[in-house]
Amino acid sequence: MPAKKKILALLNPFGGMGLAPRKYNVAKEILDVAHIEITLKETERAGHAFDILKNEVQPGQFDGIMTISGDGLIHESINGAMSRPDKE
Repeated sequence: MPAKKKILALLNPFGGMGLAPRKYNVAKEILDVAHIEITLKETERAGHAFDILKNEVQPGQFDGIMTISGDGLIHESINGAMSRPDKE
């Protein structure tokens, strides 16, 4: 069997009208069956996803990133990734 794909999941526990954690639990069951390894990080404040992607995640550390929330979290995540000094 091929190596598991590694996905960083950023979850805003208050996002999606408070439904994000429940929706993540449903998705996680599917992703587990699909042989995908999830690293879950819950955001703790506004701008946290920006900081995680700009400062904590290293290139090649994950095969993909998913956000579970409303549209603000994806915007914040993209801006964090594009603000990295090594983005090129």
